[in-house]
Amino acid sequence: MRVRKELFEDITKLRVDKAKYPLTPSTSDALLDAILEEKPYPINALFTIGTSMIMRDMNTKKVTDALKELELLVVIDVLPIDDANYADYILPDTIFLER
Repeated sequence: MRVRKELFEDITKLRVDKAKYPLTPSTSDALLDAILEEKPYPINALFTIGTSMIMRDMNTKKVTDALKELELLVVIDVLPIDDANYADYILPDTIFLER
């Protein structure tokens, strides 16, 4: 299998949320800014699993603008969510009883 070099050439960069908010674990606002501004690096794809970016953030316009900018959005959830309207692929998930 041939791996594209540009995918892994700079693995020393921090996650976008840690670069913007070093003391806060997992901040979606930093992710949205990175998608829209391409800083500290561009983000082209996003997988969401069991969560709605639109419902978890108060600035829904910023979220929808960011989702529209992505080249690939994959939504994995048990039920249809608003994010699915922007998804390139929608995959089913299982509920706890099925697991």
